[in-house]
Amino acid sequence: MTSSKKQTVEDFERIERAPENSDRRFELIDGVIVERFPTEEQGLVVGVIAGEIMIYARKNDLGRALVKVHYHVPEDDYNVRMIDISFIPDKTRPLLAKGYAPKLPDLAIDVQSRDDVKDLYKSAEFYLLNGSRLVWLAFPENQSVTVCTLSASGDVQTRILDISDTLDGGDVLPGFTLPIKDVFDV
Repeated sequence: MTSSKKQTVEDFERIERAPENSDRRFELIDGVIVERFPTEEQGLVVGVIAGEIMIYARKNDLGRALVKVHYHVPEDDYNVRMIDISFIPDKTRPLLAKGYAPKLPDLAIDVQSRDDVKDLYKSAEFYLLNGSRLVWLAFPENQSVTVCTLSASGDVQTRILDISDTLDGGDVLPGFTLPIKDVFDV
């Protein structure tokens, strides 16, 4: 779904909630409504990562992991981002039953679908510049994960991990590790 007019959050909400779109998934990216087409491969990788984080966070009383949540930074009229997996260490943060989460998660994880046209690196930059502290981008096709953080000067730094490496949660998810090979051993 595209339009020449830059769409606002209000436009997005109206289109997303229209009855004919009830089984479709959209994001608003810089004023453009983009439909997402998740695949089984993507869903399985999301499930593996989310499951590991959920189990670890629950065992260690660290916070909560969420799947496929829409986030909207209140002062931004042109973005409603759907993050594949989110980790929020603050268990006291209210759990919304309706609407878009107003604050990005500390850890944002997106998994590329081979049919996905979304530019994951631009999304990672958006997440980091708007409050996320750590971003993981998973690429099933080449079995790699790119770890993204902000430098002290505000630049996005990336580190690519391959099948022989291990992810770690850093100070966002202390003590958490996940071998990359386990992410893609599907």
